[in-house]
Amino acid sequence: MKELFYETISYHELINGDLAPKTVDTSNITEYFNSEGVYCQEMILAKYDKDDFEFIEEIRISSAHPLAESYFDAEEPHFPKKAQDNLKSKILQHLDIQTVNLENKLIYKSENGVQLVGMIIDADWDEVEKNRLKYCYFNRLLQEMEKKHIGIIKQINITQSEDQLKSSIIKIQRDLHGNLNEITNEFNLKSSDLEIKVKKVYTDKDCIILVYKSMLEILDYISTTFYDFIDQKKDIPYYSKLFNQNDVVTKTEKILKQLDEIEIEERLQLLIEDELRKILDFDISKRITYLEFDEFKRFLYHFSKFLEKHKHETFGQTDLIHFLISISFKKQIFFEYIIHQLQSTLIKSDGFEERNEFLMTKKKEYLQLKLSSIKPFNADETPLVLDLLQWVNLELKHVKRETQTRIPESQKLVNEKIVTTLSSKKLGAYYLVSKDFGIFKPESMIQFSEWIHETHKNETDHSYTPDSIRNNFYKIESKSREMLRDFAFYILDVTNQNKE
Repeated sequence: MKELFYETISYHELINGDLAPKTVDTSNITEYFNSEGVYCQEMILAKYDKDDFEFIEEIRISSAHPLAESYFDAEEPHFPKKAQDNLKSKILQHLDIQTVNLENKLIYKSENGVQLVGMIIDADWDEVEKNRLKYCYFNRLLQEMEKKHIGIIKQINITQSEDQLKSSIIKIQRDLHGNLNEITNEFNLKSSDLEIKVKKVYTDKDCIILVYKSMLEILDYISTTFYDFIDQKKDIPYYSKLFNQNDVVTKTEKILKQLDEIEIEERLQLLIEDELRKILDFDISKRITYLEFDEFKRFLYHFSKFLEKHKHETFGQTDLIHFLISISFKKQIFFEYIIHQLQSTLIKSDGFEERNEFLMTKKKEYLQLKLSSIKPFNADETPLVLDLLQWVNLELKHVKRETQTRIPESQKLVNEKIVTTLSSKKLGAYYLVSKDFGIFKPESMIQFSEWIHETHKNETDHSYTPDSIRNNFYKIESKSREMLRDFAFYILDVTNQNKE
């Protein structure tokens, strides 16, 4: 572990120690390359304007450059005839080349509005400018360090216990993360800085970017090989292979582009974009953690499917909100957003009846969403749709209570249900005869049964269903007939007593 600790500290030496770009002694670099047997070749690139073939500048790339392989080992290029006619006659006069050192190989590339024509020459390291020599030295040194780090990590994986290994992995991760953050802040790195380019002049910042990417290689190795042992609360560094391996960046950028084409409220769009940009933002404070990454991939998967499904359909903000509820998106933040929307609508509502109707509509929506919702990523969490249903139900109770406190006492008495000793069959028969006699004049039998349901209950405090009352309107059973006959005799007795 001491050897491993020393190797980890060596990265610090490349940032602030004797080997840092601003302090490293470059006088012995040539000797280092020669002693290591590193063969020196130079590719001299002539940069031309793409349209009028005007010479822009000469750039050189050595065989120890990070991008050397993509140039020196490139296949024989397709050299457009127009470019051949215009450039072959000019190339040697534009470049400072001793033709005796020229290899019989030509490189042609067209990129970013310019044309590059390259020729390879044999060279010596002492002929390479100091800034390029230092850049190549850092590249070579870091390649060796990466191999040593990974080799030692593989070794402790065999020799250490599981607890010791976990402790070692977390220490390496913590040190490398600290170094990455230090580099980012000290050199004010931006995402665009991390792209390796062939340049005319290389600065200390270019060298430190190589250090950044080298440490990232080690972090990527331990995060993929020892995922269960790392500190998963740490953020995933920008440019990590985790994003490229899962095609996460491409999917995220595609969703962001499609999101711009949908008419949605600005606050909702920002809420979604903040989540998506966690892997695109270089800012350390906004980046996604290893712990959040699996959930983020799941979110991307379902969001991509949702957009694909609606590719040929028109959909709007409501559809998007329902989808996000169904996947329990950013549960607490999104919950607060939806509640704010609900409260805003309730405040604008005209009276308790309108509020009640709005809440009942929302309750129906959420009950239907419950059927299509998927389980939250964290199995211990309650689905977002259930929390929303609970909130709506509480609000409905409040509205009902407020409504009751505002009902006049006389109206409350009218709304109290009358207790009857009759069964639904006898009650139906009683009201049917009363209607036929002309005591009641309902607009319909449905309305009549609803009224009985709302105003009557039996001795056990149960209401009669409208269907049971209505069914008994059409068929009077013998027991009900006996009850009506007894009632008729009772009425007859009462009327006879009054005559006497």
